[in-house]
Amino acid sequence: MKKKLRLIIAVGIALVTILFFNAFSIAKEDPKSKLMAKLRKPDVLADFEYIGFNNWNYVMRNTGSYMYDQPDRNKDNNNAGGEFPRGSKNTIVFAGGFYVGAIKGPNRDHVVSEVEYATEFQPGRIMNSGVSIDKLKAQNPADRDAQVFTVAKNGYKDAGGYDDYMNWPIDANKNRFGTKGALGNPALIADANTWAVFNDLDTNLVKGWATSPNSILGIQVILESHAFNAGPISDVVFLKFTIENKSNQNYDSSFYGIWSDPDVSSARNDIVGCDTLRGLGYTYNADNTDAGYAVGFDFLSGPVVEVSTVSANLLAKFGSNKTVLKYDQTTEQYLPSALPGNQFWLGATGFNAYVNAADPYDDQDRYYSLSGRHHGGHPRNGTGWGHYYAFPGNPL
Repeated sequence: MKKKLRLIIAVGIALVTILFFNAFSIAKEDPKSKLMAKLRKPDVLADFEYIGFNNWNYVMRNTGSYMYDQPDRNKDNNNAGGEFPRGSKNTIVFAGGFYVGAIKGPNRDHVVSEVEYATEFQPGRIMNSGVSIDKLKAQNPADRDAQVFTVAKNGYKDAGGYDDYMNWPIDANKNRFGTKGALGNPALIADANTWAVFNDLDTNLVKGWATSPNSILGIQVILESHAFNAGPISDVVFLKFTIENKSNQNYDSSFYGIWSDPDVSSARNDIVGCDTLRGLGYTYNADNTDAGYAVGFDFLSGPVVEVSTVSANLLAKFGSNKTVLKYDQTTEQYLPSALPGNQFWLGATGFNAYVNAADPYDDQDRYYSLSGRHHGGHPRNGTGWGHYYAFPGNPL
C-alpha cells in the first residue's frame, strides 16, 4: 500500500451470490470480543441505520461494521444485523467487518487494522495527509458529517429525523443536477444508498491483548452500500470500500480482507466453502433442520495493481482483469473503463475460516490469515496456488 494510494474495492452480499474477500474469516462471538465491543468509545459515538429497501434488512455503521446490531435496536433479542428475507425475522449474517494488513517499519512488524464485533476504527475523516502517522489529525468523531448517511429514491430521513439528502457529504458521490453546488445533488445509484467514513488513528481502540508495537496504519476508509429492488439483484447488497493511506509511509505486502460471521438461521449447523474460480466464499446448512438458505461473499472488483509489483502466480490468475467500473456523474451509473496496459485488478487471493475460540491471537496471526495461511504462518497442506484457499471445490 503506497502513500496516497486510494484502494477502491467493490463488494456484494447476496443470497447465494455476492460479497467479496481477499482473505475471509468466519467466527463466533466470544466473550473477549463481546467485552471489548461494550467498552469501545465509538459505541458511544457510533451511528447506525437499518436499511430495508430490497429483500435484505441490514445494518450499516460509521465504524466499519455492518450487519451487526450490537445494541439490539430491533428488540428481537438477537444481535444479528443481516435479516433475509426482510420482515421474516430470519437472519443469515450475524456480523461483518474487514481487515487491512501490512508490513510496517524497520522491524517489519505485522500490523492489521480490523473490524470484527469490536472495531479499531473511529468515525470521521483524517483531515491531513502526506505526513508521519503521529502528525495525522482525525476529525472529531462526534461531528454530524461523520454519521451514516442514507439516501433513497422514495425519500429518507434517519431515525433522528436528520435530512441526509440535504446534508449529503461534499466528498460523497453526487449527480450533475440540482441546487447543492457545482457537484449537484446526492447520487441515487440504487433504491437505497449509504455512505460513511472512518479511520484507524485512535490507538485506544487497538485490541488490548498481544498487539503489534506499531499498532495503526494511518488509513481512512469510505464504506458505501447499495441496495437495488429489481429482480434477482433484490437479493444482493453491494458494498464499496475506498481505502486511503494518509501517511507518508509506503506499506508493502499489504492485504485487504472481508471478515464475516454468517449464521444461516442457526449457527449450529453451518458449513463454509469457496469457489476459487469465481472468488466466491459461501456458507450453507449441513442439514434441513432450519431455513433453507445460503449466503455468498464475492470479490467483484479488487485493488488495481501494476504488473511489475505482483508475483507470476497473481499475474497468471488475474492478469485479464482489465476493466473497472467508474461512477459517471451524468448518468448516475457505474460504467466500464479500461485500465492502462500495465495494470489489472486483483480478485480473491485467499479464503480462510476459523471456529469459535480459535480466533487469530494477534496481528501476526491476522496477517497470516489474510495471506491464506494458517494462523502461525505455515502453509496449508500440499503445494501450489490452490492451497491459499480453505475448503475449495464443489460442496456436492
